[in-house]
Amino acid sequence: MENKRYYILDSLKALAIIFVITTHFSISRADRLMLGFPFWIVMAVPIFMFVSGFVNAASMSKKGISTFSDCYSKRATVGKLVRFLVPFLLIAAAEIFLSDKIVLKSLDDGIRFFFQGAKGPGGYYVMLMVQFMFVFPAIYFVMKKNPKKGIIIAFIFTLLYEIFCSVNNVSYTFYTQLILRYVFIIAFGTFLCLNTEKVSIWWYIASFILGTAYIIAHDYFGYASPVIRMWQTTSLYGVLYLVPVLALIMRFLSQVRIPPLEWIGKRTYSIFLVQMVYYFCFDKQMAQLIPNTFLHYIVNLAICIGGGALYYLLVEKLLTGFIVKQTDRLFEGKKAA
Repeated sequence: MENKRYYILDSLKALAIIFVITTHFSISRADRLMLGFPFWIVMAVPIFMFVSGFVNAASMSKKGISTFSDCYSKRATVGKLVRFLVPFLLIAAAEIFLSDKIVLKSLDDGIRFFFQGAKGPGGYYVMLMVQFMFVFPAIYFVMKKNPKKGIIIAFIFTLLYEIFCSVNNVSYTFYTQLILRYVFIIAFGTFLCLNTEKVSIWWYIASFILGTAYIIAHDYFGYASPVIRMWQTTSLYGVLYLVPVLALIMRFLSQVRIPPLEWIGKRTYSIFLVQMVYYFCFDKQMAQLIPNTFLHYIVNLAICIGGGALYYLLVEKLLTGFIVKQTDRLFEGKKAA
């Protein structure tokens, strides 16, 4: 991997968060299909997972991390957890305060509410990223040893996981909240970061054809896979369509700079959290105030992105940054002692 900055990654994250805001907007299934949502809007989370795989692989490679102990140091782990969980906990608290739909009668209710990512749309993603912290090193070391064999292993692992879930009839909640269904696309991001050998164009063509055919069959003709029962469009089969698209972007557009998207891309987590509480608590009222669908959508984008930018400044940069600094000092003090 070349030691350079891939500017397009921030733009990809920005597009993905715009896709998230869009997919949670109330649009009929017929309109979603007419506008081709399964091929772009619906792919938001797989894009995020790809970017996470690429960025973390680049970071670990640059730092020369070669052992699991390097990955799971207490200081680094606590810092990452603080950065993920403090902003989320404040949003979860806001949902409880602002909505009368949430009733927590016991400690079990509170724990379930927390681990299910609160109530806002897409909340499961928070716990996916917490899991990512602990799962990614294993993916990285497999891919680092042999990227081409590693990507095959990741594909087989993801397929076996899908079969396991289907055979054991696992619950929707269990399936949704485990990151294992995204192992292949995470590994592909890692693959593009680490692999130095040329990949035959025919592999990408085959992947695109198979993925596209599957999405068309499932979303437009009602085909139901006997192996994959849930989240079928963004499943292992569906992301095969995305693989060559992302490969082409990283091959030809990696140095492209789009400042407005880069700005949004650096604030995606805060924007994501704000859209959770906005859609859960305020979107229905906004729809009544603004009956025009297009104008309502533009207002949603402005509120979620603008509110997310403010939340990023106040919470991610100031509050969370302050807490991380304090925990760092605590670890430094223990180390000195």
